[in-house]
Amino acid sequence: MRGESDGYFTRLVWLLLICSLFPRSTPGDSAAQPATRELFEHRYQAWKTWIREHPLSSVVTGCAEFQAIVALGPTALPFILEKLELEQNPQDSALRSAVWCITWKRFPKHEWPEGTFGDPKTEAKMYLRWYANWQEDTRQRFDKAYERWKQLKRDSAKQAVLRANEVVYDDEAKTVSEATRTTRLGEVYQEMRDLGIAILPLIVDKLKARDYDLLPLLGQLTGAQGLSATGTVEERVAFTLAWWENSKHKWLIPVRASR
Repeated sequence: MRGESDGYFTRLVWLLLICSLFPRSTPGDSAAQPATRELFEHRYQAWKTWIREHPLSSVVTGCAEFQAIVALGPTALPFILEKLELEQNPQDSALRSAVWCITWKRFPKHEWPEGTFGDPKTEAKMYLRWYANWQEDTRQRFDKAYERWKQLKRDSAKQAVLRANEVVYDDEAKTVSEATRTTRLGEVYQEMRDLGIAILPLIVDKLKARDYDLLPLLGQLTGAQGLSATGTVEERVAFTLAWWENSKHKWLIPVRASR
């Protein structure tokens, strides 16, 4: 099981590196145009050509052609997931990485069927099931997690701890080591973060209701695009709400495309 976990998290680190090297396009960039089926197919075919021309490459998600698909943003999701569902080409399962880079939706280990953690085909199927009911599922998970967040936060200090650095003494081995522990509050925060950009409208609703707890989470999910580094909390929230009104078309997940 350890090797299984290590392989999966190695891929996550690799994907984080890839996504950081190719930031999401902004309005005004040519790549920020909404994805049509024709535009997606053009970039998809270019990616397939790259794969054919690099048969020895074991990493098919690090090329510029793949990142051109990711750069289309959420508007490309129906077409990407359609490819995952049809499974017409062996490399199409790698498109699940594009779904992750676009949405930041992640499946914690306990959600995977037993013995399948990190399996590409299983992950592709999980994304397909998620997309079939993402609105209702996201709302339910977010509401439950946020209620737990509020309960745990009421029991915490003003500066609630999400991760704690500890010096641990192992009495059996007679050794001292440093370790980072995620607190219960941190686990709930991560649970909300794993829901990805689908929760952005829900966070915005909280901000409009003068509940500012998740302002940092919005920043993490958008690469800090919606945050201001200066001003009072109220001024920073006002900046974020204005940004959202101007940019939300880039972040909203569309419904399934008709074939």
